Amino acid sequence: MSTDNLAADRLVHVIIEQNGKRTWFNRTDRVQDHKTRRWFTVPVVDPEPSGSKPMRHDLALVAQHRWRDELNLVVRLALEPNGPYIDELPTMSLLPWKHQNYLVTVDRDGRPLDSLDAPCVYDVIATHTPSGRMFVLRFNHPDLQNQPVFSTFEEGPEVAVARAFEKGYTKLEPPQPNPYLEARRQEAARQAAEAARPKVRYRVGDLH
Repeated sequence: MSTDNLAADRLVHVIIEQNGKRTWFNRTDRVQDHKTRRWFTVPVVDPEPSGSKPMRHDLALVAQHRWRDELNLVVRLALEPNGPYIDELPTMSLLPWKHQNYLVTVDRDGRPLDSLDAPCVYDVIATHTPSGRMFVLRFNHPDLQNQPVFSTFEEGPEVAVARAFEKGYTKLEPPQPNPYLEARRQEAARQAAEAARPKVRYRVGDLH
């Protein structure tokens, strides 16, 4: 059986597989990514099939795709909690990136630079379009506000930045300083100051 001919209002069970174990969808919750500040709807699961709460087939398909893309979960559908799956096993991506926002490291001219020590970054946003999953680089410069640069999910977030560089957009809106580079600099300075601090040595007699 497949989901192709299943009615939209037919109730199905959503099963999530992790590390060879199955859990069953029970309800949803909202959580915020502390780095990107984005809010996500996430599944709350039950370890027992008796706790499975079915949802409409059309809503289950939306949840399945979102949780695969945004949370990298293996989400399967069944008509009964312990019944056979009615969807096809998804092909797992072998790409080194996920469909999420990225700070793409670049040099001071805006050219992509694959290095943690790159001086600058551009903020590339993961987005859904009628053509599917994509990445987009948007600008605040008045001449570029209506000139977003896209790359497909298969191409990756760095390609959006490379295209913007080729178009000359990075000259109008230079990249921002790499926040991770500054954080590492501050941590190195802290460690250096800690190492340079005089060590106080105690003799046994000083403790009485």
